[in-house]
Amino acid sequence: MNALYHTRQAPKTARRRAFTLAELVLALATTALVGTAVAAMSMALSTAGQTSRDRQLCMQEARVAVRRLEDYVRKAKLATACDSRTVSLWMTDANGDGQINMSEMGVIQWNPATGDVSLHQIVYPSSWPQWLVSMMNYTADLYFFVGVNNATANVTSSYYSQATPLASNVTSFRISATPTPPASNLVSIQMTLGSGSEAVTLRTAVRIRGDKTACVYSSGGLFYLVGS
Repeated sequence: MNALYHTRQAPKTARRRAFTLAELVLALATTALVGTAVAAMSMALSTAGQTSRDRQLCMQEARVAVRRLEDYVRKAKLATACDSRTVSLWMTDANGDGQINMSEMGVIQWNPATGDVSLHQIVYPSSWPQWLVSMMNYTADLYFFVGVNNATANVTSSYYSQATPLASNVTSFRISATPTPPASNLVSIQMTLGSGSEAVTLRTAVRIRGDKTACVYSSGGLFYLVGS
């Protein structure tokens, strides 16, 4: 009888144990480490992406600059002077007289202080009448532009000299002409834009198509042009 009337006791439920302070600290530390790792990875990916974009931009700028330099050299008549940072070009025979007029000269030069490569030319005001331009744009003997110092001084010291930027952020620049000017018919250029992981270096060699070296002669240690 006792067995029939025996009441079952409800099963004991396991009491939930609270986290200890040590467990909470460990969980927080783990979360912080994971968050730091994710943030560091995101930053690294972002930095890598930005570096890649900056390098692509440098590459585009370098290619544009090199193409412009190639175009100027290719169309030139003579390379009259050259050192590692500067090349002086008789750029065109605009009036077809076979002689150098002041506005026909151009000096391409790298300024390491500013990182700029520029083309210096004499440009007379477009408002001037033709007779005045002709008077100012006088013919100069070739020897005025043989030697980098001579060429640079005769072009850049003019009141009407203008500088056209060809490239900026240039960290290294080297230019050479073969054979020695003014007998050169090949100009080699090496240019680096940017620095560190973003730096881009391009090299090129350009032949002067309008080569007038056959018209160059020397007398008394000075160079002249004769017959075109």
